[in-house]
Amino acid sequence: MKKILLLALSAFLFFTSCKKSDTTPPPFDPAGSTWTGTANVPGLSLSNKAFVLTFNADGTLTGSFTNGSSFALTGTWNLRPNNVTMHIFFTLASVSGSYVGQGTLTTNNTKLESGVATNATTPSANLNFTVTKG
Repeated sequence: MKKILLLALSAFLFFTSCKKSDTTPPPFDPAGSTWTGTANVPGLSLSNKAFVLTFNADGTLTGSFTNGSSFALTGTWNLRPNNVTMHIFFTLASVSGSYVGQGTLTTNNTKLESGVATNATTPSANLNFTVTKG
């Protein structure tokens, strides 16, 4: 009887000490990173122009769009937990109106592509972008 009890106790301890490993990746946080790539403005026939976005920890966004001259970009960003769509809201220096945009995170969260930013005030300045984490 003691052997059966000892065997049962050993089996219980063996199975309760085994944990399932947590394979859930940590949440993605782009804060403090700069992403570089290109933007196109079809309404103004501009293609493959330098586009830079810097995501700050406080939810603000800075960057630039370069078309011969560099235009400063300022705004905000958000990314909901467990989501691959990043939302951005910004203005470009010397361009009337504000932009509302979004992009899809791909390649293990190192690329933001299929980005579209629309400007209701100046529709000809709508832009498409792709940026990669630097």
